[in-house]
Amino acid sequence: MKLFNGTRPAVAGVIVGGIAALTIGFGWGGWMTGTAAADIATNRAEQAVTAALLPICLAQVEQDPRAIVALSEIKQANTYERRDMLMKTGWATMPGADEPNLNVANACLRELSASF
Repeated sequence: MKLFNGTRPAVAGVIVGGIAALTIGFGWGGWMTGTAAADIATNRAEQAVTAALLPICLAQVEQDPRAIVALSEIKQANTYERRDMLMKTGWATMPGADEPNLNVANACLRELSASF
């Protein structure tokens, strides 16, 4: 089969142009795969839920008559044990839930640590 004289440069241009478009689009143009977009959406949703539930955790701390003792025990514990101790108090367990929320426990601990 006989090809036209400009076929090779045209095909090379299409390939180079496609690679350039993909590189620019994904690198600087803000394009992303569906999986990456879903991951970002999930992270933002988790952050929003945590921000909404954090005041409940702090309110449960304020209402707990044993809070002062528990906070002093948490303060004296090793850093890596503090979150688990806070979760055992029940403060990070939201009303209607059976288990504590890990993200809420982390956020609540950060807020409470500011008062340590």
